[in-house]
Amino acid sequence: MNGLEFHISEAQHCYNERQYEQSLEHSQKAIALDAANTDAHLIAGLAYYATDHLDKCIKHFEQCISKVKKTLGYWEQYAFALLIEKHIPKAIKQFENIITHHPTNNVVWYNYG
Repeated sequence: MNGLEFHISEAQHCYNERQYEQSLEHSQKAIALDAANTDAHLIAGLAYYATDHLDKCIKHFEQCISKVKKTLGYWEQYAFALLIEKHIPKAIKQFENIITHHPTNNVVWYNYG
């Protein structure tokens, strides 16, 4: 396992254990090794969301948006972060895209409305 893989693995483990500060430390080290690594950005975005640093969450989610959109929960977190941070047009667009891809999800409809 190389340094990048180690830090991503540790970031994920710490995130799963709700050790968000440690998760962020490892995510940032992974990003320092490979700034384009989508796994590191996803974990950082999730940890920032969990610690209510939504501006940073948005920044990292946007670095790995294709991964975010593959998991409904992550995509919803991104849309909520945009909404709370007052990026209203972008938030609306994300909720509309989520509804297009998940039209039977009542929670998304409720939050969109």
